[in-house]
Amino acid sequence: ADLTETCTTDDSPHFDVVEHVYEGVKSVWAFGKGVVVFKPLMGIAENVAVKVLSVATGVNSLDDVDKNVKPHLKGIDKEFIDPAILKIWSLIEPIVGKSEDVARSMIALVHKQSMIEKTNKTEESKRESAPELTTSSTTA
Repeated sequence: ADLTETCTTDDSPHFDVVEHVYEGVKSVWAFGKGVVVFKPLMGIAENVAVKVLSVATGVNSLDDVDKNVKPHLKGIDKEFIDPAILKIWSLIEPIVGKSEDVARSMIALVHKQSMIEKTNKTEESKRESAPELTTSSTTA
């Protein structure tokens, strides 16, 4: 039997949103444990969480939870979140690409309007400052 190894490369971007949120929550939790006012409450909440997880899943520490949860987070990101972000971006990208052209045309329109107003004001000031020509009749 001829065995050939197939190599699949995934060139699509990975955003790892769920992983980042999870790590951010852990960081906030660790910071909260360092704040004197919250330290007792955070310790109690952590002990309760470990007890509930121990009874429900058999996991005895938050480190074990971390080891078990992280692979699932990657799967959620890969299967659901990343494709959703890419789909939303594919819908928004044409609009974002055209926004520069729209912005330039709006700026040109505003600039043109201000130039017209400036020209009108200049012409008015010239008319107001110009001496009136009067014809005087002389009778002999």
